[in-house]
Amino acid sequence: MPLVHRLAAVSGNFSPRDVSPRWIKNAMFGARVTMLDLLAVTMFTALGLAASCASNNCRCATDFEFKTVQVVDSNGTPAAGLTSSTVRLSDHKDVSPPDHPTFLPGEYAVVDDLNIYDFDETPEAISFSVTGAAGSASTTGTATSGECHCHVEMVVADYVLVID
Repeated sequence: MPLVHRLAAVSGNFSPRDVSPRWIKNAMFGARVTMLDLLAVTMFTALGLAASCASNNCRCATDFEFKTVQVVDSNGTPAAGLTSSTVRLSDHKDVSPPDHPTFLPGEYAVVDDLNIYDFDETPEAISFSVTGAAGSASTTGTATSGECHCHVEMVVADYVLVID
């Protein structure tokens, strides 16, 4: 079962089409959010909800999700400080999420909700790998964001990777 981390963005329902990735990154990583930003998001949320619900009845939760795997060494000790990479296999596009400092040692994000437009409702093959001085490990799986592009979902072969 994947580990999922959620970060509340704004109260109420919204469609991710209405909140720019820049605003989400700023809100997540501590950039100053002004009252004007909050007003704009509130207005876009209200307008987007009306438009998206009318067209395909989408209702997205306000959580921002991270799909992760745990990486350990042969003794079962979490392997921190590795470089991770996620690649969409159909076109070899790098879809790696940014480093997230809030994770536990040895926990790495495979995909997150910043990837909602890298995938659609058809599951796409992905490859995830970690490398570093301690060794390397990889797994393959699929990712999708569904018709509404609310959250990225993933299924990988291994949720706990052992570096060799």
